[in-house]
Amino acid sequence: MRAITNLFRAFVLMCTASAGIALAQNPDMVTAGGWFLGTPTGARANFGLNASEDLTGHLNYIDHGISMHVESTSITSYTIVDFRTRTFTGTCTINGVGGFTFTCTLVDFAEPGHHADTFELTLSNGYHALGSISGGNVQVHPAG
Repeated sequence: MRAITNLFRAFVLMCTASAGIALAQNPDMVTAGGWFLGTPTGARANFGLNASEDLTGHLNYIDHGISMHVESTSITSYTIVDFRTRTFTGTCTINGVGGFTFTCTLVDFAEPGHHADTFELTLSNGYHALGSISGGNVQVHPAG
């Protein structure tokens, strides 16, 4: 039965391709979670995120040194910088107060990502954090 199912799928794909119908594909996306010490005070920060080129996703970031909690409210742009680097921007709240924007850049250097992958966050209030992650991982998921 499995062979027949696979044969049918192959036939459908062949017919669709020959008819010139574009098949939907998953959008490029980045996921990440972990912690690092790249805050302005050198204190620990935790982050979790997912973002995709269809402008969906979420960012959650906590700088424990200054008790700052950043949470995205929208993703407004997504850029594929190169095969391992993604940048996305959006609007966010800081400690529950709205009206801020952010830019987040991630680099997926290795698996696992600790001490290799990088996380960067810039906020419209002047805050900037950048560093290699100490624990966790950044994962780029190319479109496909």
